[in-house]
Amino acid sequence: MTTKEHNIAVLNSNSHKEIRLKTDTSYVHAKNHHLAYLFVHEFPKAVLDFPIVFIKDSETGQFKSVALFGFKPEENLFYNPKGWLCKYIPANVRRYPFLMVSKNNELTQWDICIDESSPLLSKTDGQALFNDEGSASECLDDVKAFLTDVVEKEQLTSSFCNYLASKDLFRANSIAISDSKGQKTAVNGLYIIDEEKLNELSDEEYLELKRRGCIGPIYSHLSSLGQINNLLMLRNR
Repeated sequence: MTTKEHNIAVLNSNSHKEIRLKTDTSYVHAKNHHLAYLFVHEFPKAVLDFPIVFIKDSETGQFKSVALFGFKPEENLFYNPKGWLCKYIPANVRRYPFLMVSKNNELTQWDICIDESSPLLSKTDGQALFNDEGSASECLDDVKAFLTDVVEKEQLTSSFCNYLASKDLFRANSIAISDSKGQKTAVNGLYIIDEEKLNELSDEEYLELKRRGCIGPIYSHLSSLGQINNLLMLRNR
């Protein structure tokens, strides 16, 4: 799978036996990302840094939760080569240059893939992904465990968003921003949980949210909206 910026291939010991993984805590690959998909399990940590909002897939109609880094494409207000201006880095940023690609429609079998064009890969520096005999190294075992956890949390987050959508709890929300000349524009395409509709749920519906473990993430999201002002301050500093 090749794109303008990435060359994605299934990881295997034949093609990638000599590949080593370098460490980069600046996550430079995400410097132009204005958002990142966020798992529901990350909300309690992410709320301390980012606005947590939702976007809607134009093709499937499904909602996805994201951490907002900026207000327009290629604007990452947290990126700094010496260290991001936040305490928490989302898992979908940290997983690079790896990703999991489903092998079937049931999402029960997965391939570990790698971006062969990533500057984090080297034949001389970093930790080996495979041992001399071609078996997975300790480094790759750790990667596999991390990616397996990512897949599980991605599916649980999808269930969380789908259930909230089934209760019609999302509403569109726009954010007004100003340019250097003071002209205001609206950032659209974002969704938040509608507190009014949330409060109108019956006792039974609210208890079902609690049973599903949705209450904590919902209020983490609502609390995180206060970070929009902090993000605007970063933009205007």
